[in-house]
Amino acid sequence: MDKILGQLVDLVLGAVPTMVILVFLYAFLRVVFFTPLEKLLKERHDSTEGREEEAKRSIAAAEAKAREYDGAFETARGEIVKMREATRQQAVAARAAMVEKARAIAGEKLQTARTAIDSDVATARTQLSSESQRLAESIAEAVLR
Repeated sequence: MDKILGQLVDLVLGAVPTMVILVFLYAFLRVVFFTPLEKLLKERHDSTEGREEEAKRSIAAAEAKAREYDGAFETARGEIVKMREATRQQAVAARAAMVEKARAIAGEKLQTARTAIDSDVATARTQLSSESQRLAESIAEAVLR
C-alpha cells in the first residue's frame, strides 16, 4: 500500500506543473481571447438589437405613412367622385336647358304653323263661301233659263 501511495504522490507531483500550465493557459486565454471576444459579441448583439429597434421604428413610420397615403387617396377619390357628380349635374342641367329651348322653339313653330293653318282655313272658308255663293247664283241662273 505504501508503494501505491508513493506512486500516487509521484504522479500528483508530476501533474502539478501540468496543472499550473493549464491554470495559466486558462487565465491567459480568458484575459487575452475570451474577454475581448465576449465584449465584441456583446457589442454586436447590442448593435443588432439597436438596428432591430431602428428597423421596428422604420416599419412603424412606414406603416403610418402608408395609412396617411391611404387616407389622402380616399380623400382624393371622394373629391373625384364629387367632381364627377357635379360635372354630371351640370351636363344634366345643360341637357335639360337644351331640351327646354328646343321645346320652346318647337312650340313657337307649332304656334306659327297653327296660326298659318288657321289663316289658311279662314281664307279657304272665305273663298269657299264666295265660290259657293257664285256657284249658287250660276246654278240658279242656269235653272231659271
